[in-house]
Amino acid sequence: MKKLIPLLALLFFLFAHPVLADIAPPDQPPGANPLPGSDPTQVRMLSESVLIDVQPKAPAGSIGQAQVTASFTMRNLGNVAETMPVRFPLSFWDGSSNGFGNYPEIQDFSAKVDGRTEPTRRISTDNGVPWAEFQATFPPEKDILVEVTYL
Repeated sequence: MKKLIPLLALLFFLFAHPVLADIAPPDQPPGANPLPGSDPTQVRMLSESVLIDVQPKAPAGSIGQAQVTASFTMRNLGNVAETMPVRFPLSFWDGSSNGFGNYPEIQDFSAKVDGRTEPTRRISTDNGVPWAEFQATFPPEKDILVEVTYL
């Protein structure tokens, strides 16, 4: 049994896949080095946690699945409430693949803002990457929990 554990650990890491888990405001500031005072939002991420629950059985034809829950604590540092579309990538945002030339898309995406399920819609950016988008309001100086789940 002791010899089996390292073998299983090796197999797990050989077939591990990256997991996407970052929300984003509608558009990033232009350029790699925005000037002070040019930020389009005062909303900041205070913390992020990601729980990955590996599923015991993978569907036929796949190499594995996991249920992912990503939680983000956000705070508006400004003095006025900000309402904005929040985006989450549904595929590889940087154009890379899963190592097999595929661009798999996450499934069963849902979003909650402070415990309320928000309707989501699918959008595509200029580079064709699909995103889920939902609305969120961030009152000033209040922590807001944004939670996304997907398979």
